[in-house]
Amino acid sequence: MPFCGLAVFEEMLGKLTEVVDPYLAIFEHMGGQALQPHQKTLIDAAAALVANVPKGAWNA
Repeated sequence: MPFCGLAVFEEMLGKLTEVVDPYLAIFEHMGGQALQPHQKTLIDAAAALVANVPKGAWNA
C-alpha cells in the first residue's frame, strides 16, 4: 500500500482510515511539506475549474 497516497486520499475525503503508516515517523519531519505559493495557485485554479462542472455530470 502506498501510504503517502493513502494519506492524500484521507485528507481529500476528510476521513481517516485505521491503516497505520509504518514510515510516518521517517517522513513527517521532512522539509518541503508546507503548501508552497505556486502550489496554492495551481490548486486554486483547479478548484475553479471543478466548480464549473455540473453536479453529477460524471455519473453514467
